Formats: sequence, structure tokens, C-alpha cells
Amino acid sequence: MGFLGGLRISTFIFSIGLIYFAVHFFIGQQGLLSWRGYIQHADELSLERDRLLVRRADLEKKMSRLQPGKTDADFVEERAFTQLGLIGPDDIVIILPNAAAFKPSPTAVTQKTQPPNL
Repeated sequence: MGFLGGLRISTFIFSIGLIYFAVHFFIGQQGLLSWRGYIQHADELSLERDRLLVRRADLEKKMSRLQPGKTDADFVEERAFTQLGLIGPDDIVIILPNAAAFKPSPTAVTQKTQPPNL
């Protein structure tokens, strides 16, 4: 077991080590094949963040309508109707699917109509 025998053993150990690190480079927990999963997870988290930002903006808008001195009476009345069920027998309630999309144009002329005197 001279010089060539020692060289073969060291080459064998080096080869085993190289194979070990190469396998972990491709298949390991932080290897190239896992990278795709991390990218997909990051994209999902980005979409969730965008949804949460939209929801937060909506909640902030609703909260601004309830601040002292700036209270929107129509909004408070609507919330009372929907949450407490304060609808009388003579009340007519029309729930719009998207109230933000239904806004009268600024050029629309509104006229108040009075019920006929009976």
C-alpha cells in the first residue's frame, strides 16, 4: 500500500465528499430544486399582502367616517340597520351590491319630490 494506494483512498474520499455536496446543492433543503417552491410561496405571500392592503384601506376609509367631528350620519344609520336590525315595518331597504360603484354623476340634477296630499 504505497503512494498509489494512499492516492486512491484520498481520491475516493474526495469523490464521496464531492458527490455529497453536489446532491445537497440540487436536492437539499436550500438547493436549486427547493428554490422554485420558495418562489411560489413568495408569490402567494405577495398576493395575500396585496389583498390585506386593500382590506386595510377599506377599513381605514370606514374608520375615517366614524371619527369625532367628521361622523357620516348616513353611514352610522346604515351600520345600525345592518348590524342591529333596526328596520321598521314601514321602512323600505334597498341593498346595493357595490355602493361605491353607484355614485350619481356631478352633472345630474336632483329634484325633491313631495308625496301627494291625500
